[in-house]
Amino acid sequence: MSKVQNFWVVTKPTKRSTLIDILFCADMKRMELQYKGGLSGSEIIGTFTTKNEAEKVAKMALLKAGAITRL
Repeated sequence: MSKVQNFWVVTKPTKRSTLIDILFCADMKRMELQYKGGLSGSEIIGTFTTKNEAEKVAKMALLKAGAITRL
């Protein structure tokens, strides 16, 4: 059984968000700090094991939010 050490998190964007605002790499300790800092579960679009998959979802979210006009 493999253990996931790090994972990628995508949060909901606003119209002014950039990729770096909504996409970050985390481990369980960092997620704990994010929650303590105010991040709520409802703000998270998803968690992913690969950066590539997370980037695709993040870019689609930015497009849908109107923060970018094309991929």
